[in-house]
Amino acid sequence: MTWTAFKELSFYWTSWTLFEALWIGMLWTSRSRVPGRAVYWFRPARRIRRRACERRVGTLLEKLEQRGVPEQDRPDKDQLVDR
Repeated sequence: MTWTAFKELSFYWTSWTLFEALWIGMLWTSRSRVPGRAVYWFRPARRIRRRACERRVGTLLEKLEQRGVPEQDRPDKDQLVDR
């Protein structure tokens, strides 16, 4: 391995390790400790899987309706999707 390749590899490894340490520290202080929840703090990331989530919630609410759960006892679709 050449000296230049070693310096580049060290730079990228150090950058990634620092990023991971900051990410873990952010999660630790926010007490979420769930990487998925932290990712959805960023607005563009929320839209990525929103349609799939809307379909799943819609299916869930249909099943609740089929089982005879009254509408006032069911949660709101938008609240479930946002969670």
